Amino acid sequence: MSTILVTGATGFLGSHLVEHLAASGHDVVATAARAPASWANVRRLAMDVTDRAACEDVIAATKPSVVYHLAAQSLPGVSWREPERTFDVNVLGTLHLLDAIRAARAAARVVLFGSSSEYASSSTPIREDHRLRASDPYALSKLAATELASLWNRAHGMNVVVVRPFLVVGTRKVGDAANDFAHNIVRVERGESDHLAVGNLEAVRDFLPLADALRAFTLVAERGAAGEAYNVCSGRGTRVRELLDALVARARVPIDVRPSDAAMRPLDEPVRVGDPGKLRALGWSAEARLEDALGEVLDHWRAR
Repeated sequence: MSTILVTGATGFLGSHLVEHLAASGHDVVATAARAPASWANVRRLAMDVTDRAACEDVIAATKPSVVYHLAAQSLPGVSWREPERTFDVNVLGTLHLLDAIRAARAAARVVLFGSSSEYASSSTPIREDHRLRASDPYALSKLAATELASLWNRAHGMNVVVVRPFLVVGTRKVGDAANDFAHNIVRVERGESDHLAVGNLEAVRDFLPLADALRAFTLVAERGAAGEAYNVCSGRGTRVRELLDALVARARVPIDVRPSDAAMRPLDEPVRVGDPGKLRALGWSAEARLEDALGEVLDHWRAR
């Protein structure tokens, strides 16, 4: 049985992807800077991607056929405070991993996780050939990593494909609208707060349920063309207010929603929606309901 290696396995997407792959019967190796403690039937290894030798050791020992590279410093706010660490993890970490695969002479398909934040603003659905323009150090580091992968594909004949997720809605995530709203609704339900503070509710975003995203990632690993990038998105614009309304409708008590200047973001473009045409051409289609994903997020916070 071939081995699939997942870096950043303790993160939001990484942890769900490990479980999704293991449930499908794959031999999965989950790695993080500290060895993950979960998943009894998954091999768990410590691998700090900023440590070149550690990457070489793990790749040589596991000889994976597929690598999902999710290890990253993924918080834009942190990237402004810690740009050097962000680049160390996101760019040098990617370099270390790709070079480790080359050194081991492993013919691994690498699925590199970029970000929709690499794209410049657009009022129309964004395709993969849209202009790239980072708006924060995190986005810039992701752009550098995906450009590095493109160069290594051409120069060294590597087998790297890029996915650029838009806003994936699922449990175990922090810092996004769905989880922030759900968490604070639960705080009101428990009497820990008397209102829900919100920022800009008029922004339009592309929200995709986690189940659809996981199917997209594995499909790109199987059928995506080396050197190509694929948007992972719904292709539908949803106003943030609609997201909030769907969650408030599921609340167990009345929710007092109050605008808050503190919750406003300094750079908040009015519209960011992706075009999943290339992904659909591989045979993918959106199947999950956003409302169901939001219900799972709310129940997750109630269970905590």
